[in-house]
Amino acid sequence: MATDALARLRAAAGRLLAVVDETLARHGAPEHHPIWPLLRAAGLLPGDAVAGVEALPLEVLRQRSALMRAHHERGSGVDDLLAAPSGWEGAAADAAAARLESARAGVGVLAANAGVLADLLADLAAWGAEARTRLARTLAKVLTSAEAVDLTVEEVEPIARAQAAADIGAEVLAEADRFWAGAQEIVRVRLARLESEPVVKRAAPEATTPGRLAVEL
Repeated sequence: MATDALARLRAAAGRLLAVVDETLARHGAPEHHPIWPLLRAAGLLPGDAVAGVEALPLEVLRQRSALMRAHHERGSGVDDLLAAPSGWEGAAADAAAARLESARAGVGVLAANAGVLADLLADLAAWGAEARTRLARTLAKVLTSAEAVDLTVEEVEPIARAQAAADIGAEVLAEADRFWAGAQEIVRVRLARLESEPVVKRAAPEATTPGRLAVEL
């Protein structure tokens, strides 16, 4: 697990997030508070939402992106290997050439899609790194907030504690929601660029014309 600002601040904010989650679960939040749509969208309490963002394996995404990039580069250089041999004529030659053309087009699609997937994984890793930084800043802000004080002082009334938990929870969930919405948009845009398998029209071979090699003297 990365030991960046988010990892350190989550450790520091662990107790506060636990109190926020417990308070929301026990007392709920004020009616019409902005946290309600965020809770419904996430299906998670703030502490769990932070854990979900932190657990995203950014290094694994980078490694998979490099692997797909290598597939893309290897697949982009096979055209010459799938070229029809020169000097071969007739129906059998035409059929073989059509099959080679189909194979070449298919490999081209695979190579192109490997590049798309490499970009997708790289973009997700970059977006995840940005999200970790923003979420760390959010945790630093709520740790030093008046609402955090209200949640650590036992004399505060339950209604005020619920308000404080909702305010902190809304800030944290809004940042987590921003991350997941951005990640979904990256996936949507990148996957829209995937190419479909090509359909190559093959000419029907002439049964009466055998394939032959043309020999030049």
